[in-house]
Order: sequence, then structure tokens, then C-alpha cells
Amino acid sequence: MMGGYALKTTTTVMVRVEDSEMDVDAINLGKCQLLLKKRILMADGKPAQIGSRALDILLYLARRQGQTVSIDELMKAVWPNTTVEQNTLRVQIKNLRRALTESGSGCFVVNRSGRGYSLIVPTQRTGLRLSSGLAETTSALPTRTRLIGRAGTIAEVSERLLNHQLVTVTGPGGIGKTGVVKEIAARWDSWGRREVFYIDLGGLQDERLLLAHVARSVGVKQSDADPREVLRALSGVNGLLVLDTCEHMIDAAADLVEQLLLQAPNLKVLVGSQDSLRISGEWVTRLPPLAFPRMDDADELVTAEAYPAIELFLERASGAGCALTLAPETIGAIGRICARLDGLPLAIELAAARVGQFGVDHLLSALNQHLGILTGGLRTGVPRQRTMRAAIEWSFSTLTDYEQELLQNLSVLKSPFVLEIATAVAGEGHPDLVDQDVMNGLNELYRKSMLNVVVVDDRQHFCLLDTTRTYAYELLRRRGGEDIARSRHLTYVQNMLRQRRESPFVCATLQSQHELNEVRGALDWASEHGELMETVANLTLAAIPMWFEHSLVGECRMYVERILSRMSDRGAGDARILQFYVALGGAYMNIQGAGEDARSAWTEVYRQAGRTGDIGNRLKSLWGLWVDARNRGDFVSASILSKRFSRLSRKSNDPLVLVNADRMSSISHFFQGEFAVSRRLAERVASSPHAGRDVVSFQFHQRITARCFLAQALWLQGFADKAIGLAIGNVEDAIAIGHPATISYALTEGGCQVAWNVGNLSLLEHYSQLALCRTARNGLDVWHTIGGCFSGILQLKRGNDVGLEILYDALGQLRRAHRAPVFSRALAFYADELAKRGRTGEAIAAIEEALSRARLSGEKWCEPELLRLRGVIRKRFGLPYETDLHASMALCRQQGALGWQLRTAISLAEHYLDRGDERAAVSCLIEIYRSFDEGGGSEDLRKAEAFLDQFRQRLAVG
Repeated sequence: MMGGYALKTTTTVMVRVEDSEMDVDAINLGKCQLLLKKRILMADGKPAQIGSRALDILLYLARRQGQTVSIDELMKAVWPNTTVEQNTLRVQIKNLRRALTESGSGCFVVNRSGRGYSLIVPTQRTGLRLSSGLAETTSALPTRTRLIGRAGTIAEVSERLLNHQLVTVTGPGGIGKTGVVKEIAARWDSWGRREVFYIDLGGLQDERLLLAHVARSVGVKQSDADPREVLRALSGVNGLLVLDTCEHMIDAAADLVEQLLLQAPNLKVLVGSQDSLRISGEWVTRLPPLAFPRMDDADELVTAEAYPAIELFLERASGAGCALTLAPETIGAIGRICARLDGLPLAIELAAARVGQFGVDHLLSALNQHLGILTGGLRTGVPRQRTMRAAIEWSFSTLTDYEQELLQNLSVLKSPFVLEIATAVAGEGHPDLVDQDVMNGLNELYRKSMLNVVVVDDRQHFCLLDTTRTYAYELLRRRGGEDIARSRHLTYVQNMLRQRRESPFVCATLQSQHELNEVRGALDWASEHGELMETVANLTLAAIPMWFEHSLVGECRMYVERILSRMSDRGAGDARILQFYVALGGAYMNIQGAGEDARSAWTEVYRQAGRTGDIGNRLKSLWGLWVDARNRGDFVSASILSKRFSRLSRKSNDPLVLVNADRMSSISHFFQGEFAVSRRLAERVASSPHAGRDVVSFQFHQRITARCFLAQALWLQGFADKAIGLAIGNVEDAIAIGHPATISYALTEGGCQVAWNVGNLSLLEHYSQLALCRTARNGLDVWHTIGGCFSGILQLKRGNDVGLEILYDALGQLRRAHRAPVFSRALAFYADELAKRGRTGEAIAAIEEALSRARLSGEKWCEPELLRLRGVIRKRFGLPYETDLHASMALCRQQGALGWQLRTAISLAEHYLDRGDERAAVSCLIEIYRSFDEGGGSEDLRKAEAFLDQFRQRLAVG
């Protein structure tokens, strides 16, 4: 039968239905009011947030009160002139459910299997009515608090209860099972058609007393609680029995529920338990953690306040007397706290209550040390819900001895794991243990909500919640099992790294992130044992490629410096020391941009590699010194180093080395203003089959980095559309690869630069925010600063003075980091903005510094723009300026920089117009304007066209 929708209410609504229409202006829907003519759903005197299509559905169901409406009819009514899929209707029904839930109406759209859908509307009731055979009671349902982020689950469970006799809500301690089942029970009570009995079994310790306890709770008159009497009393009940907190007597609860369902066909049972009953007819809903934003996703951070975990934290902190500001850094810190607490509502509430004591910034570090601060639950709450430790202890007590030991051994694992890993770290202590035994143990732990299941790279993995892991690890140390479990874990990590060396390179994946987590754990533990120094050195060396795969350069530097300090007496005889210096140079390059630390490391690599005849590492040292020279703005030295690299690369048999030689030459030619040569070399790199082979050898994806400067060269040569298209595609490709440093490169050296050039401010905003977000957590400090630089430029382009401070701070950091490639042009832009605000002295000083630095360093690529801006600034203050504009134009022609040339032509045209020479103004600009075959939407071409239009209009009038 085709499903349909019906509006069903248990209240009396005075309406008259004629031809499916109503004469009334409004219908009361629980605590809300539906204004028919105004098309508004009012909640607490205010319009509820509900989409237009969802409102159309609600209005149509209201007009067809009490009647079933088929899907076809509803779709034709809501989308009369459009063909839509049924899934579109389902989405809008979901939106309607959410709106009704958030409005607090108490109404709910439910799916009646085989008969369609109903909108249930609550009635006002004064107490619970019990059927015959049961003692009268006026006890109310337990107190509820506002639930956040559970509307979908409540909808799902409520719907299942209408179609099935038994539904169990499972999940780990602190996930919020009790809150969900209480809310569902209260809603059933408000719907008014069935009795509701809520029974919390948490305080009952002897399962032999379960039946008697249930009997008393539902009001059975017989004092002996004879099973037959209880069953007979309940057999005619048309109601809902809620059994909460069953995990500690799950077998007894399963037996009782099974008998009840056989004897009472009209009885519905809702169970809240960490473990399912596993009886016939049971539907299980596993309660998920509250969603929280990923800290590396700029789009999610923008809307972070809407995530349930963040909302809950803010609400509970406010309730504890600590109102928090919604600054981005505060939201980011709260997001990390919620992630550390696995989105567990109880843990989040307890943590939020301690904000006033610790502050948001210090709360996370306190949480990383111990669970003891997660206290302060409601005094009226049951003991297991007053502290996080009590909740976990309660859960732990339901495990067998073997399950407890298995969980403790698994606590050395930091990431999701598969059966083989679990066996390696937890099975070796049992000689007769086979994989199936461990598998059975894992399944039991999952069934009892002590483990979760996640999918990593298309394979099912088990994982522990951080709070559970912390508690289990405390127990492991207490019983003296830490060293044994850690030794097994260390062996597993060594084997894993050995297999990685034998496998072809694959860019960073979620699985490799998890493997790196295990490497950290092994390194930290082994480093505490002096006798394992050789093992630590080998582990550190093997982990270096993983750190660079994930661009965790700060972490790499920390571990490498630590092992180098312990190997200071080894001398040059240990080949590993050379590899450690290679890693150190690469790390400093990404952290500082340029500086003595990076230069010193690369110089040491050059020296040692030269002594041993190691061509590969000598090439790496030349590359590292080239990057250092480029970053500190010494483009003359960078050009010399790139040529030395190219000559030496001919002795290498590695195609990637030859690709990198072309890339280095392309970039060197770019900064020297030789755009045609730069473009040709960049195109050769981009088309090479070897350009995407790996990101570890030279720390970046070669094709992506080459295309950054190819896009810039295209814009400079007058191909704005090709440039922006290439930059956008390049960023998308970098994100798809997933290598953080390459993504940072694509954003700051390509995407932001080209978006700024063409004047696409929305794209500049997106890319600058993405750059700030992506670099914040990887130790990519210099890239983060460049992201801040573009953020300041964006604000100023939009006329916001706050951009001055942002850009000033970023320029200061770039100056200290010796990061020159973007510095000179950004400083010149800053000077122009100062001039617009009448800050004469500062503006002149800034533009002179920018131009002086560019000339001293051989940074010719942007010199035409710097000359133009100096002319514009000097003109603004009544100083001689025409020479700068003509010098800029001459340099543009020499370089073939059509992009800069158009800007200079506009400035010259304005100069001629100021002198009253309209013919010269038009002649100067129109020749350059006609040279463009594309890019009509760019800011500069729009400005040129508007300028020329003025004269066309004058000619037309004349």
C-alpha cells in the first residue's frame, strides 16, 4: 500500500471542513498555534523557525484533519507545478519534525507502518491513569531537562515504538540514554492515549527482586508479587513500560520483558541500557555522541555554535554562572574540549561546569591529565551521573574479569584498531588465545557499549572513547600490567613501520593518522626507558616520513631534537644523524620560513653529504638552502642555488629530482620577472607523470606547487580566466590529496594570490579562512601568518579599518620570519591603505621600504606594481609621481606583465585626465584594454571599462 500522511489530534478543535478548507484562522497544536491565513507557526508568542515547504506540508495536513493523505496527493499539493522525487518529501518531513521539536509544541509526525503518517498533538493531563488490576497512583514522570541534539533520535525511537513492541536505546555511560528515554516517556504521556510507567533499575542491585520492584512500580496490589499476578495485571495494559538502566541485570530484564510481551500484546516496552536484551522482536537504537565541528574545517568552524556539543557546553556553562564570549578562539577551544570528551553529554556538562574555575583555555590541558575534574553533577541526580568516573565505574562493573583485562590492555591503543592489532597488544599474554577469542571479547565489549565501531578507509575498526581509555589505563597501571602491554604495543608499532617501508608511498589517509598516533604512544613510552634509546632512534627515523605526510612539522622537530640531544656523542659515523638533520631542516623551513636554524641544519646536511658522496642528500640540502634564500627574499642567491641543483640533478637517476629542478627554476624565473620562461617550465612540471609521485622527498606535491606559480604567471600575462580556473582546480586537487603543507601552499601561493589579483573577494575570503584553519593545528606557523596577511587584505578591500591592524600584525610576523615572497607586495598595499587614510609619513615610509627591499633582493616580479603604488601615493600627497608611473609601464612591457600593465594604464589615464588631456587618457588605456581576450569579470577590467564608458557617453552626448 502506498504510504501517506494524516493529521491526528486528541484535542477538540472547533473547525468546519468544507471542500478540504477551514474557516478558522488558527489551530492549536499543543503548545503552538498554527495561523492558517498568515502561514505562521507561533511558539511562545514568536514565529517558529520552519521552512516554507515544511510549512506547506503542515498546512495541508491541517486542512485534511483526520484524513490520510497519500504521498502522491501531498507531493502534488506542495509542488503543484514541479516533479520531485519522494526523497524530497522525506527531507521536508524531516525538517517539519525538527521544527515541531524545536518549537516545543509536543507534536510529532510519525510513520505508521503500512498506513502512512500521523501528526500527534498533545493533550493537557493532570496525572497518569492506570488500568484495572493496578493500584491508582499520581506519581509524575521523572523531571526532564532540555535535550540538545537528540531530536532525530527521539523521532526515530518514537516512530519505532508505534510500529514495534520493544525498542532498546543503547550507548556508553554518559551518552544520555536516560534523558532520551525520559523525554520519549513524557511525550507518550502528553499524547494521552496510553499509560506510561517509568522505572529506573539503577538503584536495584539484586536481580531476584526485579519482578517485585516492577510490580510495585506499576501498582500491582498483590504484596507477594506473584509472577502470574503481575503478568495477569499487565496483560490488558495498552501502555508504555520504560525500564531504564538495565545493564547490570540484563539477563533478568531480558527474561522479564520477553514474558511480558508474550502476555501483554498491547504493551510497549522502551529500554535504556548499555547492553541490548537480545530477545526476539527487539529493535536497537545505538545513541551516537553529540556532533562537534572538525577543527580543521573552516566551513564547520563558521557554524560551530550550531553543533549540539558546542550548544550544550555553552548552555551548561551559562547555567553555572559563566557566560562565554563567542570569539573564534573560544569556540575553537570548546570544540577541542568536546572532541576530547568524545561528544559525551554528561562529560561535556561536567566540563562546562568547571569553566569558571579553569577557564576555557586551561580546561583542555586539565582534562588531558585526569578525569577527576569531571565532577559537579546535579545533587538530585543519581550517584553514577554526578561524576564521569562514577559513570565509567558503573559500566566497568558489568564486565567479566576477562573483558576487564582485555579492555585494560586495549587502553594502550590511541586510535581505532582492527582484530589483528587487538590480538597483538592484548592476546600475547594468553598462550592458548586465538583470534576468535579476542573477537568474541571485542564483540562483547561493543555490545556492552564499552567499544564503538567506526569505518576507517572502508574497513570496520573498534575504538575506545577517550574517557573510557583513560580510566582503563589507570586500572592497567594499578595492577602492574603497563610495561607488558606497552612492550607488546611497541613490537606491533615496529612491525607496522617495517611494513610501511616496504610499501609504495601513499598520501596521508585517516588510517595513517591512526598509525602515527600509535607511533607517538610507543615513542613516548620507550623514551622513558634509557635502555631503549636505540629503539627510540630507529622509531623516530622511521616516523619522519609520516610526520611530513601529515605536515606535523612542529611535532617532527620536537622528536628529532630530542633524539639528537641523546646522540650528541655519536659523531658523524652514525648515518642516522644525517637523516635527522634533513628532517630538522625541513621542519624549520615550514615553521620559520627562513632563518638561522633552518640554514644551519641544511648546511650540516650539505657538509656531511659532501664528505660521504651522498648525492641525494646533497641535492636535498641545496633545495633546502634554495627555499631558505627564497623565503628571506634573497632571490639572486636563490637563482644561483637552483642552477647548482639543476647541474647536480643530472647525476641522479631519480625522475622526481629532475622535476624538482624544473620547478625550482620556474619559481626563480618567476620572482625575477621572467614570466614566459617561468610559465614554460611550470607547464613542463605540471605535465610530468612523476610530479605527483610523493610529498615526502621535497615536502610538497610538485605538480600542485608548480601550478601555483603557473596560475600567477597566467594572470600576469593577461589570462585572468585561465588563472582563476587553474587556481580553483589546484586548491581542489590539493584538498583531495589531503597533504596539509601542500594544501597550505596551494591556498597561499596560488588561490589567495590569484583571487586577490582578479578582485574576487568572496573567493579570497574562502581561501584565507581555509588557510588559517588548515594551518592552525599542524605547526605550520609561517603559512598561518600568510593566511592572516590575506585576511587583513580582504578586510581592507571591503573597506573595514580593522584590516589595518590585522595586516600590520601579519607583516610584523612575516618580517620576523624573514618570509619575503608575499611581504613586499603586501607592504605596498598596506602603504596605499595608509595613504587613503591621510597617514602621510607612515605611507611614504612603508612604500619606500617595500620598493627598496624588492630592488635589493632581486624581487622583480612585483616591482611594476610597487612603482605604480608609489606614484599613486605620492600623487595623493601632492608629490612628484609621473616618473614612477612611466617607469612602471616600461617595466611591464619588458616583462610582458599585462596584468600589472593594465593597472598602470588606468593610473596613467587618471593622470592625463587630471591634466585635462582626455585624448591621451583614452589612448593610453584603450590599447592595453584591447589586448585582453578574457577576464571581463576581473576588477581591473571592470574598472577600465567603466573609465572608457565615461568617454563613450560624452561622445554620444556631443
